[in-house]
Amino acid sequence: MDNSIIFITKSWHHYTAAQEILQRHRIELPVFFASDVIDAVKIAGVQIENGAKVLISTDYLCTLFMEKFDVPIVPVKRSSHSFCMRIMEAREKGHRIALLARVGSSSFTQAAQEAQSLFDKDVALYYFKQNDKTLAATQRIKADGFTAIIGPSWIHEAAIQAGLEFLNVPLPESPFLDAISLARYNLRIYQERMEKEQLISAILDSANEAMIALDSRGTIININRTARQLFDVATDEVIQQLYEKTPLSCLELHNSLTLGQPINSSMATFRSRSFIYSTIPLPGGQDGHSLIVKCTAIEQLQEAEHNLRMKLLPRGSTPTKFFHNIVGQSAAITQSIEIAKRYATVDSTVLISAPSGCGKEVFAQSIHNASSRKGMPFVVINCAAMPESILESILFGYEPGSFTGARSGGKAGLFELAHKGTVFLDEVSEMPLAMQGRFLRVLQEREVMRIGSDRPVPIDIRVIAATNRNLLKMVQDGAFREDLYYRLGVLLLKIPPLSQRPDDIPALTRYFLTTRSMELHCSPYDISPDALDLLCHQHYSGNVRQLNNILERAMVLSPTHTIDLATVRLAFDNAADPSVPSNTSPEHPLRSLRSQQEADEIRAALSAASGNRAKAAAMLSISTTTLWRKMRALQIQ
Repeated sequence: MDNSIIFITKSWHHYTAAQEILQRHRIELPVFFASDVIDAVKIAGVQIENGAKVLISTDYLCTLFMEKFDVPIVPVKRSSHSFCMRIMEAREKGHRIALLARVGSSSFTQAAQEAQSLFDKDVALYYFKQNDKTLAATQRIKADGFTAIIGPSWIHEAAIQAGLEFLNVPLPESPFLDAISLARYNLRIYQERMEKEQLISAILDSANEAMIALDSRGTIININRTARQLFDVATDEVIQQLYEKTPLSCLELHNSLTLGQPINSSMATFRSRSFIYSTIPLPGGQDGHSLIVKCTAIEQLQEAEHNLRMKLLPRGSTPTKFFHNIVGQSAAITQSIEIAKRYATVDSTVLISAPSGCGKEVFAQSIHNASSRKGMPFVVINCAAMPESILESILFGYEPGSFTGARSGGKAGLFELAHKGTVFLDEVSEMPLAMQGRFLRVLQEREVMRIGSDRPVPIDIRVIAATNRNLLKMVQDGAFREDLYYRLGVLLLKIPPLSQRPDDIPALTRYFLTTRSMELHCSPYDISPDALDLLCHQHYSGNVRQLNNILERAMVLSPTHTIDLATVRLAFDNAADPSVPSNTSPEHPLRSLRSQQEADEIRAALSAASGNRAKAAAMLSISTTTLWRKMRALQIQ
């Protein structure tokens, strides 16, 4: 039996009558008998927990249920016809009849009034208040000369004690059936409302923002999962309560509720946790406006900002080098590493001074990854690689329409994108003088101003600069600002050239051979003792980078996986300029070799597929578009 609709009564006569009516009309409906008012409320609460959605009862109980429960309540309407039948029955027995009804408007009282008006003075209507003692009322009726009482069933015992005959008002069949029909209608409405509320709750719970819905009185009607977490409350603790009596009391919502004024990005604090909130007033009645309140914790905004910055960062902004990646055991490099590790524990500006090819960026990345800023952006800016005309816009960003060709939405500069992280200024000596002044202000004020803007943007960055030139001499020559030099040189780090650490050449050689072998997915390359001895006695003006390039060239030239003395000599002889690192040549030797191998593979696949590009692409496990692009790049017809 479905218990969505139930009937509760504290009249045994109504209990039995209801069962007879339901059986006669073949209606399945749970009927409950309550011994008193308290028992009736208890039964209703238990049944609602078990799935009851609509309650049917008589007037008095319905009034109590409406105060206790948030479900549809349907009363059984009383009719004067039931009273009249009882009056005529009592008159036939010769009784003077008193009708007893409660003060107030109810269908029972109205039906009693209508019935009394149809009869003579032998029928009187008495009223009692809810807090009156029923026994006293019945005794008063007895004293007035009446011999019978027609009233609610629960006065039966009091009437007998007073020596009066009691006639109950029967449960009217037609109004009872009408109440069932109305209850079924209310059930459909209730279910539709619950479905809508569940849908709204699901939508609100899916939002990352904390969202609270208020009616025009300020009563909380919905609060989503994020809001419950933010304010540390359970749903049952706040629903149907005024926001002023909940943790939401920190929100100033009065003007939004009464005047419909929206709040935009106001700040509030709850339990030492700061958040931003806004309101969206909705059209309301005379009492005010309903509201949607959106709250976002400050740390959530900061996380979103960080994620956005990380997405906007140029490729290669994730540092991959650590101090353990620096190869070498010599006293010179060990001392530099130890100093750099100390620099990583503070947030001061670092100036790295070293010749080209010594690994300045490796040290910069290692300092960043060992600092409190690890996990945050690491932005590399090569001051020598950017034309002066665009360097300013790249570093500082710009507002829409600030210059010809500017993006319609503007663009954040690299300083902004590096917020909370580290900016590595490579070749800082090549920064134009005019730009040095603006950069100095960034270091001093910790804020940037986009081109075309009058609003400074606060930033939190650490600066690591690097140079291969004598900045102090450039200051003396007027080519570099003195104030900027001393701003950059708070912590000075010198990296020794390879000539000062020849003992590290064997370790560097084995490291580079292993690394390149892994990149080529081949068995490791080795080097003969005499070839290694030759490497150890050479001068490397390009430092570690030049040694790496020589070894890469030797790997390509070596007929076996062991590089011998002749191959090393050939690698030096094939350098465009032995004093210049070989990666400045037009084409990298390994890159050339790989391109040739790839071209041969593509030609072989095309031949096997009789020129069919789709079949050839399938054989190579690439798409037809990729095959076409590679053929074009490799000039394959």
